[in-house]
Amino acid sequence: MPSLVSLAGKGLIGLLSTVAASLTALAKSVANFPKTLRWHHWGMLLLPFAFFLLALQYAKEVSYNDPTSPYFSPARGYAKIYSSVRQREATEFIQKHNSTDAAPFRRKSTHVPPFICVGMNTIVRPSGDIYARYALGSMLAGLTQKERNQLYIAPMIGHVNATTHPIYTEPWLEKVSDKVMTYQTMDVVSEERLKHIEELELTRQRTGEPDREKHLGDYTLLLKQCDATGAPYVLMLEDDILFLDGWFHRLRQGIMDVEEQSKRDEGGWYNLRLFYLEYGFYWHLSEVITTGVAIVAFCGVSMGLIWLSIRGTRWYRRTTRQTRRVLFLTGVLSAIACIVLYLTVGHLTVAHMLRTPSVARRGGCCFQGILWPHDKVEPITEFYTKERIGFVDSLADKFINGGGADKPMGHQWALVPTAVQHIGGKSSKGDNWGSDKPGKMSEAQRLWNFSFEWNKADKLAEEHRQAAEAFEQEKVTGDD
Repeated sequence: MPSLVSLAGKGLIGLLSTVAASLTALAKSVANFPKTLRWHHWGMLLLPFAFFLLALQYAKEVSYNDPTSPYFSPARGYAKIYSSVRQREATEFIQKHNSTDAAPFRRKSTHVPPFICVGMNTIVRPSGDIYARYALGSMLAGLTQKERNQLYIAPMIGHVNATTHPIYTEPWLEKVSDKVMTYQTMDVVSEERLKHIEELELTRQRTGEPDREKHLGDYTLLLKQCDATGAPYVLMLEDDILFLDGWFHRLRQGIMDVEEQSKRDEGGWYNLRLFYLEYGFYWHLSEVITTGVAIVAFCGVSMGLIWLSIRGTRWYRRTTRQTRRVLFLTGVLSAIACIVLYLTVGHLTVAHMLRTPSVARRGGCCFQGILWPHDKVEPITEFYTKERIGFVDSLADKFINGGGADKPMGHQWALVPTAVQHIGGKSSKGDNWGSDKPGKMSEAQRLWNFSFEWNKADKLAEEHRQAAEAFEQEKVTGDD
């Protein structure tokens, strides 16, 4: 009587033989498959390739300014498209309010604290570049008076001699600002401190080296001054930026979203970015798998439904098995082509097509525009004062990552898509590596949000108009 082991062995050998025979038959079928194809079969198989080549050309055209796509072109990707429009609108706003007969555009609801205090330290860079007109002009251009009433705008002239900065003596600055900050007008700056600031300023003029002590001190000082207005939020800005049209209603909605999503988070939320970089926003493996499965499932279901609808027709009965195989293979190749195209178009391009304004948890670079809630101002300014020297963004990260926070500070958030663009070509930090090399860009120029340039001025204007009309109907603090 055969043993159990021998029976199992014979069964396994039989199974392997069957699998080997099946694979051999499949291989022969695949090898002979092209020989049995007719001209119309080849036409069906070439259809996905033709579609792929046409779609590829379109993908290259729409993804040239997406750094997450293989079709990204730096020569075209850094072009100012929407920024050029917004710079022109900012210039027109400044010119309008620089005339002697222009009416002021200030906050009128002075009997209550503002919703947001906006602080912006501005200096004349060693290169002589001045960006503050664009920053303030684009921030204010298009705002309604009710929107303006929600803001306390406090630009700070970061020179001991304020007249060193050209905009200080230009009429428009006083007309659009609620208070122009200088070292002399801030009573918290002692004579001893003022003398030290002057020494730091002279040292930079003499050496050309960036002064991390003065920059951090100015930022801390202005952040405290803004917080003293009683505003629940403080928006701190670099001066080399542009705002998009309608930034206020998007930020206001973003604040409400962050407040809602942070209700259960210990420590609330830390800050909200209006600008961020996109270089690392590539597809994650999980997204690649999800996308592939979704496309395959869609194509599979579609092919199944088509098969069910035609299987009983006269045409189906008249087609050969080979034709049906070719149709199936055509569907498989089409699915593969769709997956490849979807993933190579670029993560940013796809997200831009599907996205509506929202917020997302996001840290990292940069601090061109950062909103602080009131309860985080005191701990972060105390930390800045303690550190004394450093960059505001890296120190802010250090503070919540084991650098001194004695309690949870919450998450860092970002307004998506960004409401601000960085336009500075010369950094006040002195980090312009590569600007003297052909074909290279300075580090400051590489601080760029590509999707900002995809904005359409007419669509933003219409979105802003509708939001402003709805805001006019709301009852908010400060309405007279």
